[in-house]
Amino acid sequence: MSKILSIHKNNDQFNFKELDTFSTENYIFYRGNKYTKEMINNRHELKMSKHNWAGYGYAVFDKYGKAVGLVWFLNQVTKETTYVRISRYESMSNDNFIAVLSELNDMFVDSGYSLILKTKIEYAQSILNKNFYGKESKASHSKRGINDRSTKDVSVDGITYNLADKNDTFTKWFKHGTLEA
Repeated sequence: MSKILSIHKNNDQFNFKELDTFSTENYIFYRGNKYTKEMINNRHELKMSKHNWAGYGYAVFDKYGKAVGLVWFLNQVTKETTYVRISRYESMSNDNFIAVLSELNDMFVDSGYSLILKTKIEYAQSILNKNFYGKESKASHSKRGINDRSTKDVSVDGITYNLADKNDTFTKWFKHGTLEA
């Protein structure tokens, strides 16, 4: 797994606050924290706490206006640097999953941030393993800081992917411009 980009200091986080919308080559992202959180909580087995508003939720549409997914981003801070982590991704169109992640990775890397995704969902892992290198990650059971008021541990064992680590079988698009999963 390649090293996290350390171009930005830990206090220089990606500025999602100023991006109500942004686009990549084939997708448009619209911020809607409440909507995104509700939709992700309807389908994810690991629900986000109603009190946890850390991060930024975006609805993902293709260039034709079709909804293809929902994504929840977090700025992650280490001792030396900061990177962007996808906390949740809800696919509404599996044929776009890898393409969305690939274009997001390109956008963040161009801005000097690594994009990391960790999942315990085996179906998602099977798709990600065909396209990216990952490494086993254990759940963290420690508090995130002195002011962490969370009472429920939602960390999971899973596989962590630095989305810049594309493997030899990486294919952004499959038949007809889509990923058949």
